[in-house]
Amino acid sequence: MGPKQLRTMRALVWIVGSTIIAVIATAILHLHTDPSSPNWRLLITQALPRYLIPPYSAAYVPLVVLTIMGMALATAALTRLAKRALSSKTVPPLQVLQADADRLQGKERFDALAALRAMRLQTLNTWGVILGVAFTAGSLVFTSLTLTATQDAQITDRYNKAVEQLSKNSLDVRIGAIYALERIAKDSTDDRHSITAVLATYVREHDPEPQEKMPAQPTPDLQAALTVLERNAPDDPDLGWLDLRGIRVQGIELSRAHLFGVILSRANLTDAALPSADLSSADLTHAILTNAILNGADLSDADLTGASAVEVTLSNADLTGASLSGATLTDATLIGATLDGADLSSANLTGALLSGATLNGADLSSADLRHAQGLPPIAELKKIAIVDNQTRF
Repeated sequence: MGPKQLRTMRALVWIVGSTIIAVIATAILHLHTDPSSPNWRLLITQALPRYLIPPYSAAYVPLVVLTIMGMALATAALTRLAKRALSSKTVPPLQVLQADADRLQGKERFDALAALRAMRLQTLNTWGVILGVAFTAGSLVFTSLTLTATQDAQITDRYNKAVEQLSKNSLDVRIGAIYALERIAKDSTDDRHSITAVLATYVREHDPEPQEKMPAQPTPDLQAALTVLERNAPDDPDLGWLDLRGIRVQGIELSRAHLFGVILSRANLTDAALPSADLSSADLTHAILTNAILNGADLSDADLTGASAVEVTLSNADLTGASLSGATLTDATLIGATLDGADLSSANLTGALLSGATLNGADLSSADLRHAQGLPPIAELKKIAIVDNQTRF
């Protein structure tokens, strides 16, 4: 290979090496700054052999050595192919140049030998660049995996400590543990599901017993846990992502809460303040919502079958497609509410305020609407809603 080909090859190696390092560095930066990076790291760790992923063991040393040797052989093979591709048939190999130099005399011989030495040095330099690129790339990957393993270990330690503190007698310690879990959920998306389950269990286990009288307001730790749960709701939650069935939290305040698809069956939410909350597709079967404030709440497609919602405030609430069959809505305020397509069969709406409410396609069969105010004329109501001979006006 002549000097020109060596220079071309070295330039090519530098370009390829720099590109590889830049790509790896950019990928690592992305993995450690992007919120969805754990998913990417999971793909990488699944693709790599176990012995290349921290933590390391002495038993993996032979495998690591074999991997390095394999990479070296692959690099050598690729380099040889590159040399063949770049070599010109008109340029004699080094052995021929050496033979030509031996036939020369004086200054010409000296210049020829100097050129040969320069070519060999360039070859060694090219090999150095190749090995340097491989080493740098390996170091970047190793650093990234080590950092990820360290971060995961730290998060696990923080998680275990926070869960342990939830069982402490001190209220302040428990509240601190709740907010510590929230921070961990933000730092590690992989742990969000388990943290949600832990906090939901905490609420279910620490609310007042059924035989106990509920306080007018929930304890600060329960308020904190429910606040953390709703504001860390998944962007695209599944139905039932949060199981709070049977909880007893009178007077809870969760304005604009994100509670899509939450399970609150048989929950006691007396005097709860949930204005503008998203409870769409929520399970509120047989829940107690006495005196609850749900102004502007989204309860579309929610299931409130058999719910007790005496004097509940649902002004401007969206109850489109909701199931309220057998629900008790005595003296409820439903001013401006949307009840299109709602199932109100056998519901008790005596004394309810329905001014401005829409009932297009609502099922009012066997419903009790006596003393309800704001209803359209019965003749018109029969045209827009479903009524039967058991519907009472």
